Amino acid sequence: MAEFLVLDINHVWDSVDIGVLVGIHGPEIEQKYNARIQRGDVIEVRPDGYWTGPNALPFKKEKLCVVSVPFVSYEQAMQYMDGEYTEDIMTKKRRYNVDTIQLTFDKNKIAVIKNIGQLNILLRDKSIG
Repeated sequence: MAEFLVLDINHVWDSVDIGVLVGIHGPEIEQKYNARIQRGDVIEVRPDGYWTGPNALPFKKEKLCVVSVPFVSYEQAMQYMDGEYTEDIMTKKRRYNVDTIQLTFDKNKIAVIKNIGQLNILLRDKSIG
């Protein structure tokens, strides 16, 4: 059983052209731009109950949401945090993204994906489009 902590706001750079950023900050900004997190990115994966159980830890509900995936093990779910790293610094965006617009959240910003078919519809592999 697994739970995804997912970004639920747009990154400030999502609406900015990379050419404008490079013009203002120089070419070194491009690596940071390419590594930015985006709405729907899986920020963290934890075992079932970490954010939803009786002893759940709090999360920033104005910026994040929790997607519970009870049919996927914690070990299997870790693949959804994939990105490219160099010496513990993310150099490319997260590979997987959850379409949070299609989910129904409770008052605590928690949604449950009911089966693998729904997960396949909601989960996007950004490396293949």
